[in-house]
Amino acid sequence: MEKNKIKDLKTGVIGVGSMGRNHARVYSKISNLMGVADPDENHGRKVAETFGVEWFKNYEDLLDHVDAVSIVTPTKYHKEVALTVANSGVNILVEKPLSGSVSDSQEIIDNCISNDVILSVGHIERHNPVIRFIKKSLDNDNFGELITISAQRLSPNPSRIQDVGVIFDLSVHDIDLMNYLFSKPPVSVFCLGSKISEQDNEENAIIVLDYENGKTGICQTSWLSPKKVRQIQLLSNNNLATLDFTEQTIDFSSSKLVDLNMEKLFNFTQETNHTRISISKEEPLENELIDFLLSISDKRQPLVSGNDGLLMVKIAEAAIESLKSGVK
Repeated sequence: MEKNKIKDLKTGVIGVGSMGRNHARVYSKISNLMGVADPDENHGRKVAETFGVEWFKNYEDLLDHVDAVSIVTPTKYHKEVALTVANSGVNILVEKPLSGSVSDSQEIIDNCISNDVILSVGHIERHNPVIRFIKKSLDNDNFGELITISAQRLSPNPSRIQDVGVIFDLSVHDIDLMNYLFSKPPVSVFCLGSKISEQDNEENAIIVLDYENGKTGICQTSWLSPKKVRQIQLLSNNNLATLDFTEQTIDFSSSKLVDLNMEKLFNFTQETNHTRISISKEEPLENELIDFLLSISDKRQPLVSGNDGLLMVKIAEAAIESLKSGVK
């Protein structure tokens, strides 16, 4: 089994807040988790004890013990930590976004290449089984020609996030998915948005991505919703698919006109077909970390490469600039 290839790989987690703790939990199941690093001793020790591993106050002390790490720190520290890890020859998964700027992202990529280490970026939704299913349908031409992707990603305000706005926190998921499903980058970006609190960054954003030839992506993202929503719709020339990331279901809709009389267009019959597919539930984070570790053992690119992460940062930066300027 493929998991047997990675069970002996030595892993660690740098930054064990809510997401980092989950990385540690999954690594403890699929690999040889050696330790966690976090400057908060009380919290770091507690997480380490939970999984029976060592706690390190200084993440650099962890690097001598591992083959691979997840970097799950605030975005503003990604570059500093990633460069240090790469220079130690340790393979890296950086939680999304790769960094807060294009220049920092490129420097991380270049450093990983020069040190011959694997770099993956934690765009977790690519590893959701509903995306795997729809991507295969698109590649096999079972869905029709993809025309529009529309995504809603809404949440209550996450007080834990202070260094970026909703675009770098949430929109990045759907921007990456649109690039992946269209198999190309957009040619232009337009963004409208707002904030209602005293914080510096945007809390609500609508991003329109032009993929040429009438193909469009629309991201609606907000921290102002009382309800958590994670949905995306794909419209082709003959199908509509609604994907629910949380429930891991896909609703397909199609229709055709019958008995159409051009002289009586007000009176026609439309046959519709609705199908719900429930995907076998899988944890996207586990899929993501398995893919990362297999890319190390198999010496291949991970599903989400450093260049994929760089492209997303470019688009997010363009969206923020459009938001400020009001132009594409």
